[in-house]
Amino acid sequence: MVAGKSKNASKSKNESKSKNRFKIKVVNMVANANLYCNDLELMDLAISLEDSTYEPEQFPALIYKPEDVKNLKPSFLIFKSGKIIIAAAKSKEDVYMAVDHVIKKLEELGIKMRRKPDVKINNVVASADLGSKIDVDMTALMLPNVEYEPEVFPGLVWKLPDINATFLMFNSGKIICAGLREASMLEGAISRLYDNLKDAGVLK
Repeated sequence: MVAGKSKNASKSKNESKSKNRFKIKVVNMVANANLYCNDLELMDLAISLEDSTYEPEQFPALIYKPEDVKNLKPSFLIFKSGKIIIAAAKSKEDVYMAVDHVIKKLEELGIKMRRKPDVKINNVVASADLGSKIDVDMTALMLPNVEYEPEVFPGLVWKLPDINATFLMFNSGKIICAGLREASMLEGAISRLYDNLKDAGVLK
Protein backbone atom coordinates (compact mmCIF):
# COMPACT_ATOMS: atom_id res chain seq x y z
CA MET A 1 0.00 0.00 0.00
CA VAL A 2 2.76 2.41 0.89
CA ALA A 3 4.56 1.73 -2.41
CA GLY A 4 1.30 2.27 -4.28
CA LYS A 5 0.73 5.64 -2.64
CA SER A 6 4.31 6.64 -3.37
CA LYS A 7 3.91 5.74 -7.04
CA ASN A 8 0.66 7.68 -7.35
CA ALA A 9 2.14 10.66 -5.56
CA SER A 10 5.11 10.61 -7.90
CA LYS A 11 2.81 10.40 -10.91
CA SER A 12 0.74 13.32 -9.64
CA LYS A 13 3.88 15.37 -9.09
CA ASN A 14 5.14 14.65 -12.60
CA GLU A 15 1.76 15.54 -14.12
CA SER A 16 1.76 18.81 -12.21
CA LYS A 17 5.28 19.56 -13.40
CA SER A 18 4.27 18.78 -16.98
CA LYS A 19 1.37 21.23 -16.82
CA ASN A 20 3.70 24.04 -15.77
CA ARG A 21 6.78 23.13 -17.81
CA PHE A 22 6.67 26.19 -20.06
CA LYS A 23 6.92 28.88 -17.34
CA ILE A 24 4.12 30.94 -18.83
CA LYS A 25 3.76 34.57 -17.76
CA VAL A 26 0.93 36.84 -18.87
CA VAL A 27 2.47 40.21 -19.73
CA ASN A 28 -0.59 42.04 -21.06
CA MET A 29 -4.33 41.73 -21.48
CA VAL A 30 -6.19 43.97 -23.88
CA ALA A 31 -9.92 44.37 -23.32
CA ASN A 32 -12.77 46.62 -24.34
CA ALA A 33 -15.82 47.73 -22.44
CA ASN A 34 -19.02 49.65 -23.01
CA LEU A 35 -19.65 51.99 -20.09
CA TYR A 36 -23.08 53.07 -21.35
CA CYS A 37 -22.43 56.79 -21.01
CA ASN A 38 -22.50 57.98 -24.63
CA ASP A 39 -21.96 61.50 -26.00
CA LEU A 40 -18.96 62.15 -23.78
CA GLU A 41 -17.39 65.57 -24.24
CA LEU A 42 -13.82 64.38 -24.59
CA MET A 43 -12.26 67.85 -24.68
CA ASP A 44 -13.92 68.77 -21.38
CA LEU A 45 -12.97 65.38 -19.98
CA ALA A 46 -9.32 65.87 -20.94
CA ILE A 47 -9.27 69.14 -19.01
CA SER A 48 -10.86 67.64 -15.90
CA LEU A 49 -9.23 64.21 -15.88
CA GLU A 50 -5.62 64.10 -14.72
CA ASP A 51 -3.08 62.06 -16.70
CA SER A 52 -5.16 62.31 -19.89
CA THR A 53 -4.55 63.77 -23.35
CA TYR A 54 -6.87 64.37 -26.28
CA GLU A 55 -5.72 65.32 -29.76
CA PRO A 56 -8.72 64.70 -32.04
CA GLU A 57 -6.82 65.71 -35.18
CA GLN A 58 -4.55 62.72 -34.60
CA PHE A 59 -6.80 60.16 -32.92
CA PRO A 60 -10.53 60.13 -32.06
CA ALA A 61 -10.13 58.84 -28.50
CA LEU A 62 -8.94 60.35 -25.25
CA ILE A 63 -5.81 58.68 -23.91
CA TYR A 64 -5.82 58.15 -20.16
CA LYS A 65 -2.78 56.79 -18.31
CA PRO A 66 -3.19 57.03 -14.53
CA GLU A 67 0.06 56.73 -12.62
CA ASP A 68 -1.01 54.00 -10.21
CA VAL A 69 -4.20 51.99 -9.78
CA LYS A 70 -3.50 49.58 -6.92
CA ASN A 71 0.00 48.75 -8.24
CA LEU A 72 -1.28 48.59 -11.81
CA LYS A 73 -0.46 51.13 -14.53
CA PRO A 74 -3.22 50.64 -17.07
CA SER A 75 -3.71 52.57 -20.29
CA PHE A 76 -7.15 53.53 -21.57
CA LEU A 77 -8.61 54.78 -24.81
CA ILE A 78 -11.92 56.50 -24.06
CA PHE A 79 -14.27 57.18 -26.97
CA LYS A 80 -17.15 59.64 -27.23
CA SER A 81 -19.55 56.69 -27.44
CA GLY A 82 -18.64 55.59 -23.92
CA LYS A 83 -16.68 52.62 -25.17
CA ILE A 84 -13.15 52.11 -23.87
CA ILE A 85 -10.11 49.96 -24.57
CA ILE A 86 -7.95 48.82 -21.66
CA ALA A 87 -4.32 47.67 -21.90
CA ALA A 88 -1.50 46.71 -19.50
CA ALA A 89 -3.60 44.46 -17.27
CA LYS A 90 -2.13 41.10 -16.22
CA SER A 91 -5.33 39.27 -15.27
CA LYS A 92 -9.13 39.42 -15.51
CA GLU A 93 -9.14 40.87 -12.02
CA ASP A 94 -6.85 43.67 -13.21
CA VAL A 95 -9.16 44.38 -16.15
CA TYR A 96 -12.25 44.72 -13.96
CA MET A 97 -10.34 46.77 -11.40
CA ALA A 98 -9.24 49.13 -14.18
CA VAL A 99 -12.81 49.47 -15.48
CA ASP A 100 -14.03 50.23 -11.95
CA HIS A 101 -11.35 52.92 -11.68
CA VAL A 102 -12.53 54.66 -14.86
CA ILE A 103 -16.18 54.48 -13.78
CA LYS A 104 -15.30 56.01 -10.40
CA LYS A 105 -13.35 58.85 -12.05
CA LEU A 106 -16.19 59.59 -14.47
CA GLU A 107 -18.79 59.54 -11.70
CA GLU A 108 -16.66 62.00 -9.72
CA LEU A 109 -17.01 64.31 -12.73
CA GLY A 110 -20.80 63.91 -12.74
CA ILE A 111 -20.99 61.33 -15.54
CA LYS A 112 -23.36 58.48 -14.76
CA MET A 113 -23.52 54.99 -16.25
CA ARG A 114 -26.95 53.81 -17.45
CA ARG A 115 -26.25 50.17 -16.68
CA LYS A 116 -23.52 47.74 -15.66
CA PRO A 117 -20.64 47.81 -18.17
CA ASP A 118 -20.01 45.01 -20.66
CA VAL A 119 -16.37 43.90 -20.52
CA LYS A 120 -14.68 41.65 -23.08
CA ILE A 121 -11.06 40.47 -23.21
CA ASN A 122 -9.77 40.57 -26.79
CA ASN A 123 -6.12 39.59 -26.56
CA VAL A 124 -3.90 37.85 -24.03
CA VAL A 125 -0.16 38.33 -24.53
CA ALA A 126 2.17 35.98 -22.68
CA SER A 127 5.82 35.02 -22.61
CA ALA A 128 7.08 31.48 -22.10
CA ASP A 129 10.20 29.34 -22.16
CA LEU A 130 9.93 26.04 -24.04
CA GLY A 131 12.89 24.61 -22.14
CA SER A 132 14.65 23.73 -25.41
CA LYS A 133 16.47 25.87 -27.93
CA ILE A 134 14.83 26.37 -31.33
CA ASP A 135 16.65 26.18 -34.64
CA VAL A 136 14.80 29.19 -36.02
CA ASP A 137 16.45 29.02 -39.45
CA MET A 138 15.32 25.41 -39.87
CA THR A 139 11.88 26.26 -38.48
CA ALA A 140 11.45 28.80 -41.27
CA LEU A 141 11.98 25.97 -43.77
CA MET A 142 9.92 23.30 -42.01
CA LEU A 143 6.76 25.17 -41.01
CA PRO A 144 4.31 26.73 -43.48
CA ASN A 145 3.30 30.40 -43.57
CA VAL A 146 6.05 31.78 -41.35
CA GLU A 147 7.36 35.35 -41.29
CA TYR A 148 11.11 35.48 -40.83
CA GLU A 149 13.57 38.17 -41.86
CA PRO A 150 16.72 37.55 -39.78
CA GLU A 151 18.52 40.54 -41.29
CA VAL A 152 15.78 42.76 -39.85
CA PHE A 153 14.73 40.94 -36.66
CA PRO A 154 15.95 37.66 -35.08
CA GLY A 155 12.50 36.34 -34.19
CA LEU A 156 10.25 34.12 -36.31
CA VAL A 157 6.48 34.66 -36.43
CA TRP A 158 4.09 31.76 -36.94
CA LYS A 159 0.34 31.47 -36.53
CA LEU A 160 -0.85 28.16 -35.17
CA PRO A 161 -3.39 26.63 -37.56
CA ASP A 162 -7.02 26.35 -36.42
CA ILE A 163 -6.77 28.63 -33.38
CA ASN A 164 -6.20 32.35 -33.05
CA ALA A 165 -2.70 32.16 -31.57
CA THR A 166 0.34 33.84 -33.06
CA PHE A 167 3.83 33.02 -31.81
CA LEU A 168 7.06 34.95 -31.89
CA MET A 169 9.96 32.50 -31.47
CA PHE A 170 13.67 32.95 -30.75
CA ASN A 171 16.68 30.61 -30.90
CA SER A 172 16.89 30.67 -27.10
CA GLY A 173 13.57 28.82 -26.79
CA LYS A 174 11.82 31.94 -25.49
CA ILE A 175 8.51 32.71 -27.15
CA ILE A 176 5.72 35.29 -27.10
CA CYS A 177 2.13 34.15 -27.62
CA ALA A 178 -0.61 36.60 -28.63
CA GLY A 179 -4.17 36.47 -29.91
CA LEU A 180 -5.94 34.22 -27.40
CA ARG A 181 -8.89 35.54 -25.44
CA GLU A 182 -8.48 33.39 -22.33
CA ALA A 183 -5.35 32.86 -20.26
CA SER A 184 -6.58 29.31 -19.62
CA MET A 185 -5.96 28.53 -23.31
CA LEU A 186 -2.25 29.36 -23.16
CA GLU A 187 -1.00 26.01 -21.90
CA GLY A 188 -2.82 24.08 -24.61
CA ALA A 189 -1.73 26.43 -27.40
CA ILE A 190 1.92 26.39 -26.33
CA SER A 191 1.83 22.59 -25.98
CA ARG A 192 0.60 22.37 -29.57
CA LEU A 193 3.38 24.69 -30.69
CA TYR A 194 5.93 22.53 -28.87
CA ASP A 195 4.57 19.38 -30.52
CA ASN A 196 4.75 20.98 -33.97
CA LEU A 197 8.35 22.05 -33.40
CA LYS A 198 9.26 18.63 -32.04
CA ASP A 199 7.69 16.87 -35.03
CA ALA A 200 9.58 19.22 -37.35
CA GLY A 201 12.84 18.27 -35.64
CA VAL A 202 13.86 21.84 -34.88
CA LEU A 203 14.21 21.63 -31.11
CA LYS A 204 17.74 21.32 -29.72
